[in-house]
Amino acid sequence: MDDTFNGLVDKLDDIADDHGGKVRDDDRRKYATYTRDGVTFTFDLTKRRLEISFGESGTLALVDAVRQFQLGNSKPSPMLLAGSNPRGADVPPGRRRGRE
Repeated sequence: MDDTFNGLVDKLDDIADDHGGKVRDDDRRKYATYTRDGVTFTFDLTKRRLEISFGESGTLALVDAVRQFQLGNSKPSPMLLAGSNPRGADVPPGRRRGRE
C-alpha cells in the first residue's frame, strides 16, 4: 500500500476528529472521501484527481460554502476572504500585472 495514500487518509481522519465529518476510503482503488455539512471532497489518487461536491445551488451560495472549509490550513485563502481586495483585484481583467 502507498504511504502517500495512508498519509492522506490519516490527515482526513485528523480533520474529521477536529472538525467533524466522515471519512471513507478504499485502499485498493486509492480512493478516499471526506464529507461534512453536505460537502464532499473526493480524492482519487489513481487518477490524481480531487473533486469537491457542494449541496448548494447558485454561485454565491457555492462561494459561501467554500469559505467554511480549510482542511487543516492555518490561514484562509485570500481568494475567499469577504471584503478583502487581493492584489490586482481592482485591475480590470486583461490588465493584470504582466499582461499589459
